[in-house]
Amino acid sequence: MNTIIYQNETEFKKICSNLEKLNESIYQELVDKYLLALQKGEYIGKKIEKDKYEISLVKDPLFKNIYGPLKLTYRVKNGMVLIIGIYPNRLLLSDKKIVSYKEVPIFEDDEQAKSKIDLYLEQKKRVK
Repeated sequence: MNTIIYQNETEFKKICSNLEKLNESIYQELVDKYLLALQKGEYIGKKIEKDKYEISLVKDPLFKNIYGPLKLTYRVKNGMVLIIGIYPNRLLLSDKKIVSYKEVPIFEDDEQAKSKIDLYLEQKKRVK
């Protein structure tokens, strides 16, 4: 079993808390699949440097359309996993209340997210 440490544990916990509220399936996959695999010594994801890896977290097309790609970045040294963070993190560090817009969780007063949801749903209607 590997030890997991965090570059900034407080920030990581806040990001995870907001991620869980915005998209529980991405959060569950992060915790139940990726963090567990890292703890077991399975270094997954794309190797971007000698000891640095990146895992793409977003599979949901609507979430990706609204917020863009989301990646977990970590390093491995001497059987220890250093979680660098989840990026881009500016969104997930927000202190704003999470509300529902057309049954999609978003941060309160996020007009850009509302526009992207409207566009996504409109495009989805046209495809049918």
